[in-house]
Amino acid sequence: MTQTQYAKACNKCGQPILMKQSGGKWAAYEADGLNSHACGQNSKPAPAKPTSIFTAEQETEIKRLAVEAFRAKIMEAKN
Repeated sequence: MTQTQYAKACNKCGQPILMKQSGGKWAAYEADGLNSHACGQNSKPAPAKPTSIFTAEQETEIKRLAVEAFRAKIMEAKN
């Protein structure tokens, strides 16, 4: 079965939208799925993207340590 709708953020304004397929064409609707999406017209601003308090190098190290800890838990479970 093919998917005829899915939720995502609008590429232009960042608002949550619902993409619906009808007759082979895709159209954007507001998140409620009832009204066509009017890009940037919502009274609700797009959620701000979270900013990190870590540098890129710190984030890389945190991810590396998390992967290392995860692998250690897997090895521990195998024993």
